[in-house]
Amino acid sequence: MTAGRETLVDGRALDGNVVAGPLSEVYDGDVTVVLARCLGCGDLAALAQAVVYLGAGFVVHCRSCDAVMITVVVRAGLPPVVTVSGMSGLD
Repeated sequence: MTAGRETLVDGRALDGNVVAGPLSEVYDGDVTVVLARCLGCGDLAALAQAVVYLGAGFVVHCRSCDAVMITVVVRAGLPPVVTVSGMSGLD
């Protein structure tokens, strides 16, 4: 891990467990234990091991290459909008 990435993780990022709540509104079961394959580097890991940055929603990045795997936008009174574009093969 580079020094710059350590600073971001320590200061502003969380692990993949933070998206468990919003994703449970869309998917059944505990999605944080699901294995996801990054389309950027091919890493296969539990979603809980991803790096999540907060902003207008949740942006889930690969733990290995930092590619964006999932975005989650939470809207008051409506289901979250989930885009799964950077991962494949939920194993």
